[in-house]
Amino acid sequence: MSRTKGQDPVALGCRYEQRRATEIGHGLLWDAAGLLQVEDTRAASTALIAREALMLRLVDQAAKFNHGLR
Repeated sequence: MSRTKGQDPVALGCRYEQRRATEIGHGLLWDAAGLLQVEDTRAASTALIAREALMLRLVDQAAKFNHGLR
């Protein structure tokens, strides 16, 4: 990525991390929605719990990154 005059590298990094978290979270949300339509509730339950854990880790990473920018 080329930098143009006046762009703050920290702000660019922040936008990248926010976009990354949004895209990953969006994908996990759609995966979870698909799992809710599965008839095997035991398998879906395990997979939903795994998605929840991934989303919590993502939120934690984003919070740590945003806190580091202050």
